[in-house]
Amino acid sequence: MSWEFKPGMKVVCVNTGELHPFKGCNTHLKENGIYTLNWVGFATHERVNYIGVTLKEIEANFNNPEYRPFLAERFRPLQSKGMDLLNSIVQGVNTGLLVVEDEKYMTQFRKTQRRKQDA
Repeated sequence: MSWEFKPGMKVVCVNTGELHPFKGCNTHLKENGIYTLNWVGFATHERVNYIGVTLKEIEANFNNPEYRPFLAERFRPLQSKGMDLLNSIVQGVNTGLLVVEDEKYMTQFRKTQRRKQDA
């Protein structure tokens, strides 16, 4: 599957395994880790051309001859729809727009609110 990657885009790592011929090129990657693309472009390793990416969260060391960008196919774009929904739910709870019907939670919430008012 191909994606239209661009710098600044949030992506999710979907493959930290060894991909021939790029053994060892997964250093520091975490499965399901969320990263920000810093650079996207063509890269070469041992006469093999591929689409590579660098990540803001992992320092790129182009002066090191062993360094090579990560394979773009290790990532997919972060789906923001779910995150937008989650953020709106959290925002609703924080502003009191969303009613939580769990009495134990509400009792604790009210105690916390009283402490804030008394402080």
